[in-house]
Amino acid sequence: MWSDIQNGHFRAAVSSVTYLELWMGPHLDREEELFYEGVLDLEDQVHLSTVAAKLAGAWLRTLRPEFSERLVRDALIAASAFERGEAVYTANRRDFGRFPIEIRNY
Repeated sequence: MWSDIQNGHFRAAVSSVTYLELWMGPHLDREEELFYEGVLDLEDQVHLSTVAAKLAGAWLRTLRPEFSERLVRDALIAASAFERGEAVYTANRRDFGRFPIEIRNY
């Protein structure tokens, strides 16, 4: 998949929320930052819209509080993908599966 992205055969997008999640990592060092920047710069940048924020909020409102608080970032990523008509590529099917989006494993 990465070679397809690099060669322009496959378009990918990354949410600004994903950057937040990566840079929150307590053990993120400069080498990892450079790696993530290099990989993520190949992808379209998706900024959180008001529409996606509202949609994520509506989805979270239907969940029990212990889930909704934990899933805020995933809901924002999912809603951004939903708004763009795109799938979410993730290894976290359990959490993203709570939202009405297409999920693909990577």
